[in-house]
Amino acid sequence: MVVKLLALCGEKDAPHNTILSILVMLTTSLVACSTILPSKMVTLVGKEGDQFVGNVNYDGPYSGTLTIENGPNDEHFSGRFTVIDRTAIQKHQGTLVVPQGNQFPAVGTAGDVSSSNIDATGFWYAVGGKGSKMECELTVGLGGHAHGICKHNNGREYKIIL
Repeated sequence: MVVKLLALCGEKDAPHNTILSILVMLTTSLVACSTILPSKMVTLVGKEGDQFVGNVNYDGPYSGTLTIENGPNDEHFSGRFTVIDRTAIQKHQGTLVVPQGNQFPAVGTAGDVSSSNIDATGFWYAVGGKGSKMECELTVGLGGHAHGICKHNNGREYKIIL
């Protein structure tokens, strides 16, 4: 296949190191294009100490599918997890002029970027395999770690941690 590719490019008797170079480039391209998005473990904890484990598989930087396989009432829960980031970022930039005695002044720019506290909220709305519903709101911090409260439609509340 590589020899045919080289023949199409006009090289009928390509040296082996050229073939090896092309194979390395193709392999590197395939690895670079197959980026794996992270998955995080999720834990639901009830007031009575009942605990359920699941995961969130991200399909973008702020969203994914959150699943609890064996949740409350032995029910499979799955739904979209989305984070809304309302962190305010401020950028300041200005011109800087420094006198140099008898010479022309030095001119440049100076700036800074700052942000307030992180203000990101995550939401998970899931429907169980038996028809139950779960609504969750989470406070999200650096690295995507989060904690919050889930409300089951039967009135029970769970802490959620990821």
